[in-house]
Amino acid sequence: MTEIAGEPKKLLWEELVTDGHVRAARLRWIEPWLIGLGVLLILGGIYMSALILPKPAPDDRDARIAAEVGKVQAGAIAAMNGLPPVPVPSDRLANPVSASQISRVSAAILDDLNGSGYLPTDKLNMNVVDADTFWHHQWFFSSLNVTSSGDTTLVGAVVNEGTQDSPQLTRWLGVFRRRDGHWEAVSIAAPGFYIDPTLHSTTADRIPLTLKSVLPVAP
Repeated sequence: MTEIAGEPKKLLWEELVTDGHVRAARLRWIEPWLIGLGVLLILGGIYMSALILPKPAPDDRDARIAAEVGKVQAGAIAAMNGLPPVPVPSDRLANPVSASQISRVSAAILDDLNGSGYLPTDKLNMNVVDADTFWHHQWFFSSLNVTSSGDTTLVGAVVNEGTQDSPQLTRWLGVFRRRDGHWEAVSIAAPGFYIDPTLHSTTADRIPLTLKSVLPVAP
């Protein structure tokens, strides 16, 4: 049978292709650009989140150490300020230590601590007390006042910087500290305190960790 002339017959694959397929094929070139744009948007979102989200807190270990040092520092200042006032000189007071003797006293203490490891109680008149008594009670005039804990020893004295006839009473506070098996000493500097000229001096708030074990119990 002869095929009737006219419009040519479409091939099978042509009959299966729709207008949608044709449009999709024309737009396929844009797919890589859309994917790239999506990646950029994702990365931009991550970056913006990093800017907006709060930064992680610094290592709280450093914060805890700083807080502990500050607490001990405040305790050292409070202990210094809480020492009872030195009594007004009078004839009834026992003879206090002369300022000229303090250098020999600190040298004798260091010699024995570094030699035998013990305080020279057989050579010097020492009144050894606990930390609360040392800081809260009046110091003896005729003896050294001592409190110790571990590698730290405090030695205090009421010192006469004047003469026996015209006394000028102040305090001396020596801090003796063992470091790497060797004992060292400093004088505490504060208003109304005598400083041993043979020792380095410092303020109590600058050595809070050294003083920690010999401070009074906080109220």
